[in-house]
Amino acid sequence: MHSTGCLLVLLHSFLGYSQILQGPQSAAVLLNSDALFNCTLSEPWVIMTWLLNGRTVLTILSATGPVVTNPRFTSRNNTQGNAFTAELIISKVSLQDSGVVMCDLQNIETKEANLSVQVNGSLQITNHSLSVLQDHSTTIVCQASKWYPEPKITWMLNKTWADPQNYTTGSSLSTEFYDTTSTLRLAPSSDVTIVCVASIPALPEPQTTTVNLTVTAESSYQEEMRKVSQGRSPNEQNSKMPQIQGKINLGFSAENISGNQESQGSRDTGNKTVALEQVPHVIQTNNKGHYPVNPKKMRQATVV
Repeated sequence: MHSTGCLLVLLHSFLGYSQILQGPQSAAVLLNSDALFNCTLSEPWVIMTWLLNGRTVLTILSATGPVVTNPRFTSRNNTQGNAFTAELIISKVSLQDSGVVMCDLQNIETKEANLSVQVNGSLQITNHSLSVLQDHSTTIVCQASKWYPEPKITWMLNKTWADPQNYTTGSSLSTEFYDTTSTLRLAPSSDVTIVCVASIPALPEPQTTTVNLTVTAESSYQEEMRKVSQGRSPNEQNSKMPQIQGKINLGFSAENISGNQESQGSRDTGNKTVALEQVPHVIQTNNKGHYPVNPKKMRQATVV
């Protein structure tokens, strides 16, 4: 009780002399990195505390230094002249650390800053074909996955920023992260290097992905497309064309031919008697099917 009374007396004795000269500055840091905040006080002072989202995370006493209760929250201190600077170090920040960081001087003055923990996701151009016909319109799609907060997407064409009117961007929030898709429209007359750029405040440099778009002359382009669509040479195509050819019908009867043929009787084959029905006849197939096979009884005709 005596020590508490002395502390209060000591605080009041310095009440008019200590103040916060400069409070902490807001910061955006990447997930699992360290966040740093400074608070500068005028001398003399007795006690100060750091709070995160209303919870005390570190206490610093002028006489003995910091009182560490959680190893994630530590301090580096520096005194120059009549000013004392306390630096709060938050190690391996999580998304739950986002919020208000407060420097509290002896419960009489406070300064606040915001901590934003951000996530650098993946970035890719999803087009499978990077060839286009000269002066014909095409689209290039860039996909940013699992970012926080929503990334800003821009485009560069041959190291020149693209007109924002030539691309559209949309995002969706899934659990804690953003998925963002940007679609660029262009009609190039020559080859072009395309860069998709994604940025969030915590990134020292934006993340980029690059592709080269090849512009093909019309004649060559059409020739390539023809080869791709056909998948084989013209000779291969002709060899596979259906051909109409004759077939032997061993059951064909001479009676199926005109009456003139039937009246001729048998055929002279060197004084041999040949059954007309045994002579194979070539018949033509058509799209409506084959002639029906209807064998007749054997008849013989003798040459007189």
